Amino acid sequence: MRLQKFSIAAALGGALSIASSAQAQAPATSSPSEDLRCFVATSLLAASDDESAKQIGQMGALYFMGRIDAKLSDKEIEDQMVALSAGLTEADTRAMLVRCGGELEKRGATMQEISKRVQVREEAAAAAKKGS
Repeated sequence: MRLQKFSIAAALGGALSIASSAQAQAPATSSPSEDLRCFVATSLLAASDDESAKQIGQMGALYFMGRIDAKLSDKEIEDQMVALSAGLTEADTRAMLVRCGGELEKRGATMQEISKRVQVREEAAAAAKKGS
């Protein structure tokens, strides 16, 4: 696949270091095509020799696959991946990693906040149970 020819390290270059600035740029909701682009970019990252980049790529690829799996058929995924790979450049991949990294970071922060609130509620429920 043509996508595998891109240098993961080059694509990763500044993408992860500036992902936090991309958080503000990440769309609140993204289209299936945007999610597919993120899946492709994070899949490339998952093929990295750098263990940290590989782990981030794997988590990102799973996240975005879950998003597109519910919205696109297998044929649509395949067709869009072929079309995307035909013209994808390293610069495109870098830009996608920045945008997608921001989206992942934003969602991760939201999930951390949810986890904190769940913990507070569980502690309150446990305290109320003890007080009963």
